[in-house]
Amino acid sequence: MKPGNLWRIVAALAFLGIFMLTSVACGGSQAGEKDGRGSKSDKAQGSTTHSLSGRSSGEKTGHGSEASNTQSPAELSYQKLLAKFGASKITEPTSPEKSYEQRLAKFGQDYGECAQKTTNYVQACKKPASLGNRDLKQNINVQLILDASGSMQGEVGGERKIDIAWRALTDFVGTLPEQANVSLRVYGQVGSSAKSDRARSCAASELILPFQKLDRSKFSEAINSFEPKGWTPVADSLKKARDDFSGLDPSTNSNFVYLVSDGVETCGGDPISAARSLAANDIQAEVNIVGFDVNPQATRQLQQAAKSGGGEYYDAGNAAGLNEIFRKKIDWTEWTAYYNCLISNAYNKYNETSGNAYRNYNCITSKAYGEYNAMSGAAYSKYDAISGGECGLYNKISGTSYTKDEYKKYRDGILALAAKRRDVRIEAATKERDYTVEHAKEKRDGLVDPAVEKRKATVDEAIKDRDVAIKKAEEGKSKSNGN
Repeated sequence: MKPGNLWRIVAALAFLGIFMLTSVACGGSQAGEKDGRGSKSDKAQGSTTHSLSGRSSGEKTGHGSEASNTQSPAELSYQKLLAKFGASKITEPTSPEKSYEQRLAKFGQDYGECAQKTTNYVQACKKPASLGNRDLKQNINVQLILDASGSMQGEVGGERKIDIAWRALTDFVGTLPEQANVSLRVYGQVGSSAKSDRARSCAASELILPFQKLDRSKFSEAINSFEPKGWTPVADSLKKARDDFSGLDPSTNSNFVYLVSDGVETCGGDPISAARSLAANDIQAEVNIVGFDVNPQATRQLQQAAKSGGGEYYDAGNAAGLNEIFRKKIDWTEWTAYYNCLISNAYNKYNETSGNAYRNYNCITSKAYGEYNAMSGAAYSKYDAISGGECGLYNKISGTSYTKDEYKKYRDGILALAAKRRDVRIEAATKERDYTVEHAKEKRDGLVDPAVEKRKATVDEAIKDRDVAIKKAEEGKSKSNGN
């Protein structure tokens, strides 16, 4: 190979290396700038004291005789290359503030659409007249006290009174709320009505079924497990009932007694005093008494006992009358429906309030992130267009300066002007991009963060309101009787 040819090859390789290094330097200066999170990149290097065109203040455009006489050959060559490679078509940077406002006007969301909408799901809950001025508490405890004295062997309408009572009470417990605790106490089921059995029979008030959630088959078995035989210890049964209710805090328990008797106290006790003790503050049991086929003397005594126990007295002369009392006058079916309605309203209100809070949060979050993504995406797109265009322009000017003879002797001056234009414009584009991204992020977080707090506060408050409403529905006040 001739020495001249070898020199030409070396020179060509050297030029190619310089060209590639120049191209990589422009592209590489932007590497990593767009990280997808809106963070700032290292800014392109270059003086910020020059105009965006890359010319110093007061420089001529190169058009006209004046420009030709005042501009250097490097500047004139540079202007020709700008025109040749379409520099005017590259997107112009804008002031960061103006650019942000334009993007906000274009991509800004209407957050008024996120206002909470209220739909009233609350239904009217009619309080049964039979409830009077009392209400139910969190726990409901009902004790049935049944007379199993010998007189309950007697018949009414061709059927034993004890059989009628068994059936009426078994039906009655089926109307109680599922959460109610039920207990059964009987008296008079021991001995006989003979005087010789009086002491034994009067002491035989028995708790057959302690307080427990209702099991209908178990209750039916318990209430059919005895036969009427002896005397009538009404007072002693009420005293022992007081022990049955001990430990059931009246602040969270509604306590009820339903006593069925067909006669007056025959064991020397005081039913009136015993009923009053049951209604005292530490128990607050409401004592209701049903006189079943009783004489006037028994009616008076049982009425007074019910009154002192804060309850009601009911008189039944036959099976139909007894059933009427437990199905309608003591109407737990209506009571249960009423409180189920109140509890349902509490949950419906909670679901509505919390649902609105989540919808509001989701709406704001979706709009805020959509707005941020659109604005930052537009900012990055414009930055990419400017930086890509300016790097491409610089690389074309650089390549031409190295390959075309008419530009070689002015190469250094041309490249200095091209690099200055590139760096100034890319720096301006970087500022414009970062301003939009930062401010859009600030607005997004300023909307989303309060929405999170508002959602949490609203849901927490709704939970509190729901639980208070449920507790109120379940707890209520005892019947006002001066306690």
